[in-house]
Amino acid sequence: MALLSGTWALPQLATQAGEIVNHFGVLFYLGLVVTATPIWTQTLAQRWISSYEAALLYTLEPVFAAVFSFWLLGESLGVRGFLGAGFILIATIFSQSQPKLR
Repeated sequence: MALLSGTWALPQLATQAGEIVNHFGVLFYLGLVVTATPIWTQTLAQRWISSYEAALLYTLEPVFAAVFSFWLLGESLGVRGFLGAGFILIATIFSQSQPKLR
């Protein structure tokens, strides 16, 4: 993902190089600790839970993000945001709860 993002941002890297160097520690922390570590631990933990539970946990990830952004940052969703979130949650739960047709 970092390589793809870097390729996409390549035209602007020359003008932002100074800021990137100044904030390299923060960028490294965000890439390694905040992104790679949770994905790695989720992959390890999936050994002990069913695929249904894993799908449900992945579905709830944006819900937790919205709740924590509300509590910690004071952000809020509009009507369209709540409707979209509701549709995504309902569709995911519905798709996981239907019996398989053979």
